[in-house]
Amino acid sequence: MITQVIPRPDGKVLVAGAFSSVNREARRGLAVLNVDGSTDLGFVPALDSTGQAVDNAGRVFITQAIPARNVNVISRLTAIGAPDATFASAELSFAESLFAQPDGKLLVGSSSTAPPPAVSGLLRFNLDASDCLFAVGSKNACFCGLIPRA
Repeated sequence: MITQVIPRPDGKVLVAGAFSSVNREARRGLAVLNVDGSTDLGFVPALDSTGQAVDNAGRVFITQAIPARNVNVISRLTAIGAPDATFASAELSFAESLFAQPDGKLLVGSSSTAPPPAVSGLLRFNLDASDCLFAVGSKNACFCGLIPRA
């Protein structure tokens, strides 16, 4: 079942949901469809995701659960669906919904309980996750746990 359809600037669409294949091509919950509806065979994501966004440049952002650490991570994917090693991911206790704004910011529906301070509600990041700009719905200061990628 497809639960989210996000247009990309190149005319393709990112689809997400509870599925294991698209057009008979193996895809775990995330795929890119070409303009003609066929599966983009070059985009093979290696990560499961709970939230997705596409920015004006066509870059894909996802939230990914890390159950062993009880956190979610905001990651950026490369054109082939692999984690972008140049992106410093933001780590939150819970992050599910994403939206890439036209001004180059990423909105995240989230809650974070550890490490303090706790943050829940809406967070706004730069698209490179370099700075958490605000948190709405929280009494505490904005917390961003950035994970540097080597």
